[in-house]
Amino acid sequence: MFQTLVIAVLSIGIGLAACFMGYQLFRFLLPFLAALYGYAVAASWFSPEAWFWPFIIGLIVGLIFAFLAYFLWSITVGIGGVTLGFGAGMQLAAFLGLGSMLAPVIGIVVALIFGFMFFSARDLLVMASTSLAGAGLALTGLAIMLPGLLGWLANSSNFLTFILTIVLAAIGFGTQYRTMAGRNIYAVMV
Repeated sequence: MFQTLVIAVLSIGIGLAACFMGYQLFRFLLPFLAALYGYAVAASWFSPEAWFWPFIIGLIVGLIFAFLAYFLWSITVGIGGVTLGFGAGMQLAAFLGLGSMLAPVIGIVVALIFGFMFFSARDLLVMASTSLAGAGLALTGLAIMLPGLLGWLANSSNFLTFILTIVLAAIGFGTQYRTMAGRNIYAVMV
């Protein structure tokens, strides 16, 4: 119960911060996101009553990921593009009914295109990805916190969840873009 509440509150707080201030806080949110995901993974290895070891393991994993992501953020954005592109390419191949031999090739081609796009336009894509990830994280946190009332938000295939995520992400992106218009904070840093 305790770890569920901690994950829900952190998900909502970090999600909203990422959604509306992700560009400004990008390099500083990475350690918190890494710690949250590390804690969630570690918590899944233990019983629901355990909290000490999941916290310690999550903290260690989070610190390692945070250190790497903070200093290699630009590469991390490119890797995020490659990962997203590969998944999109594989989905596209499956949608088109292409064979299992051609699907990885399409996945790799789309991964390279997305990786180049993410690296080239990383400022806008940091805004887009943080607003989208933040919106999803905040809505998932709400679903965890109030499962009886908002549990349906955890179902990513639910059309209303999709619409709410896109609307919240669009508002977050617009807020970030207006706030950071003309300020090139990260693009000049490699």
